[in-house]
Amino acid sequence: MVMNQQQQQQQQQQQQQQQQPEAEAYGNFINSINSNITRKEYNLKFDYFMQFCSVKDHEDMLLISESDLESKIRNYIVYLRYDRKLSPGTVSA
Repeated sequence: MVMNQQQQQQQQQQQQQQQQPEAEAYGNFINSINSNITRKEYNLKFDYFMQFCSVKDHEDMLLISESDLESKIRNYIVYLRYDRKLSPGTVSA
């Protein structure tokens, strides 16, 4: 069955909408922050966490299972507290 141009466009739009949440999730989050200073800090801290997780892209964080992500967050907090020797006030969970 041959699709007409309108059907092809609709199919492309549906595919883009399905991919959009994953591809733009971090961008949507970070751009919702009003303060430039806060946005820069969030970017920096999240990049540190991504390095800890050995992840290169923000979108790749979405591929980590919820249980694995929870474990990585706990391990990161322990790393900050005991390996990096940051105070409890600095490392808020």
